[in-house]
Amino acid sequence: MYDELLSRPDDEDRFGLRLAMRLAVTLGPDEDLGRTPDGLRRNYPISGGRLRAFAPDGVVSEGEVIGSGADISVLRDDAMAVVDALYRIRMDDGTVIVVHNKGLYDEPSFGPRGRNYLVSRPDFIAPLGAHDWLNRSFFIGTVDDWEGGVLVSVYEVLI
Repeated sequence: MYDELLSRPDDEDRFGLRLAMRLAVTLGPDEDLGRTPDGLRRNYPISGGRLRAFAPDGVVSEGEVIGSGADISVLRDDAMAVVDALYRIRMDDGTVIVVHNKGLYDEPSFGPRGRNYLVSRPDFIAPLGAHDWLNRSFFIGTVDDWEGGVLVSVYEVLI
């Protein structure tokens, strides 16, 4: 019974991705928080930024990244960093949404495009209304450096 289930053909095309949001996040000066039992902690203060969201129904909305968030990362002994960012965004209609973005960063590992490996799992807490579609999907993200901070690209996983 198990052999038949585990021998099924690969179904990697079962998943698709749809761009759901792009955030240009500005960062303040980073802070060394010292060594802890799980590794070296560093805070990258989130100071602001702008975003554009693409709802499944085609509506495009914009907003700001509210300054006061933090990305507190842990550099583990195996040279991998665990990224843990918690911040808020305010859409141009006034809606405030909580973003909690956790990820894994491997600086020495460069992908096929010559980029660092930084993949994340953003979660959103949005009030009911125009942006509550963010509460009902699974998202993955990428994070790329730019001169003012980081560019976070968020993709909805389609099945």
